[in-house]
Amino acid sequence: MNTSYKRYYETSVGHTVGLSLATGTLATTLTYPIEFVKTRIQLKSELIGMRGQYSINWGYNPFKEMRLIHQTGKGFS
Repeated sequence: MNTSYKRYYETSVGHTVGLSLATGTLATTLTYPIEFVKTRIQLKSELIGMRGQYSINWGYNPFKEMRLIHQTGKGFS
């Protein structure tokens, strides 16, 4: 009995590498703004702890951080 079979479509190395690059680029593009805002919130929370001020109004809101980033004109770069 013949146990081998023929696949009708096998991806080449170029297709695999190209798809991997495109997927990685898309993932980085979509997650970078979220990571940027998360890092700013973490830095602000550490400053609150260092100063001894425990105010809840100090930068824990991600939407407030996004608004602040765009108001200063710095963007995500």
